[in-house]
Amino acid sequence: MEKTFKITENILPANPTHPGMILQDEMKERQLTQKQLSDLLGVSQPLLSEIINQKRRISIEMALKLESILETPAETWLNLQKRYDYVTTYQRNLKLLEKLQLSQQRKKSLLEALA
Repeated sequence: MEKTFKITENILPANPTHPGMILQDEMKERQLTQKQLSDLLGVSQPLLSEIINQKRRISIEMALKLESILETPAETWLNLQKRYDYVTTYQRNLKLLEKLQLSQQRKKSLLEALA
């Protein structure tokens, strides 16, 4: 069961999945190496490795390339990246708010403003 925490009216995963992890799973399923996929995409192997290892975001350009090679809609890759970015940024802000000594009402107001 995926661990979650409640933020205002949204339920967000506590450990969001980076789209690079999903890409790695897709590569395994298709029996593609990083070298093979980087060649097909026309990108360097280090760049692809950074995405897979969650050190780089999936850009619009990369999403379009993935769509053309893997036939997974670019919008899917971009939505995965957007969701990952949203949750991780929200978690960072939540941790900062928890350190501040504010009233519960003020914290709630700030969280709602961030949503």
